[in-house]
Amino acid sequence: MVNLSKQLAQKIVDKMMGVIPYNVIITDEQGVIIGSGDKERMYKVHSGAQKALKLGKMIEVYDDASSLAVKKGVNSPIFSEGNIVGVIGIAGNPKVVKEFSQLVSVTAELLINQEHSLNQRKIKEEQIEKFLYELSYKTEEYSEAFLERGLSLGIDLNISYIPVVIGFNELSSKKVENAFKHFLEKDEYILLLNTNTIVVFMNSDRPTIKRIKRCLDLELYNGIDIGLGLQEHIISNSVKQAITALNIGKKLESSKNIFLYKDLRFISMLAKFKDDYKFNNVIEKLKEEGKQADLLETLAAYVYNNGEVNSTSEKLHIHRNTLNYRFEKIQDITGKNPRNVIELFELFTAYVVSML
Repeated sequence: MVNLSKQLAQKIVDKMMGVIPYNVIITDEQGVIIGSGDKERMYKVHSGAQKALKLGKMIEVYDDASSLAVKKGVNSPIFSEGNIVGVIGIAGNPKVVKEFSQLVSVTAELLINQEHSLNQRKIKEEQIEKFLYELSYKTEEYSEAFLERGLSLGIDLNISYIPVVIGFNELSSKKVENAFKHFLEKDEYILLLNTNTIVVFMNSDRPTIKRIKRCLDLELYNGIDIGLGLQEHIISNSVKQAITALNIGKKLESSKNIFLYKDLRFISMLAKFKDDYKFNNVIEKLKEEGKQADLLETLAAYVYNNGEVNSTSEKLHIHRNTLNYRFEKIQDITGKNPRNVIELFELFTAYVVSML
């Protein structure tokens, strides 16, 4: 059932009076004036409107009533979806103003139906947003009722979705959101998780990263960070993975802006050692005693270059002998030999933990 609000009624009255040179009123379904060019007539009962409501057709009034509410003119019922939702009246000589009656009534009905459609669309968008938010955090198996609720909103969870978590500067929030809204297919969705993070639910059958790059201009693309989880039956698991990948990747590989959980899964497991005194102590020593020699940077470069001395030297722009000297310094400070795989793993774990 369409509801004719006071705000909409007054909006229609103002529009009509900008077109025709007569005073216009609108009443609700009880015949009470809720929109008028003459503010003194507001909220008064209009007997002519009540008659139009009862008969369901235009009523002509040839004499002004003693009350302010009823003036001579015409009063026509306003229909929406086959129901009368109010009455629109035009004050003046009925023989003259009734020529405007059909035009005014049809225009009012169009504006009411347009407003109703916008409200319905807004309600559905809010319902979809709420559903997607639940989907992002729901950890148990989906019930039949939850699946049916999704279908009623056009969201089919039998489709394999891959959630992409995108972080951005708060100032570019609307630009990023709008770029994706124009780019996504009809079975794909976007959720604003907070002021600087969105989740894009993309169909996993379509190439994800390539599509994201295509939808954003270079400036916008370079200003965002992307986290991508694994494809999971319970979508919240994938959302959590994507957020984890995003958070870890930004701290460990700041030169990149796309972080895949499958590449960072092992490192995310090391986060459990974050409060381990032993690991924290190792890094504190390297920070304090090896600051000038850039020992932490050397350690990270050595791991990321697969333990290859030449590649690490080139990456750091230092001689091999300088690299070997730094290895010796690391061993002197920590008691761990970076050339030993097990001890290198311990050192790298300590490094990762310090960055998380």
